[in-house]
Amino acid sequence: MTGMAEAGKLQAEKAIDVMQARGHTNLSGGLLLALQTLYRIPAADATAVESVLVFTDGKANYGITKQDALEKATR
Repeated sequence: MTGMAEAGKLQAEKAIDVMQARGHTNLSGGLLLALQTLYRIPAADATAVESVLVFTDGKANYGITKQDALEKATR
């Protein structure tokens, strides 16, 4: 199992390396897509580790930017 974890780590590092800042931070879009992805994992797969990592400058200026609207969207 360690080999798979290492392969996933390398894949994540490669994806991060190619990221470029473009002036828009769509925190809501990333969060909602991550939640949709997690909800697609079959409930029978109880061994799956479900995690979401968020990389941001902390300035949501695109998509849903108001906290109350984002809370409602994630319910």
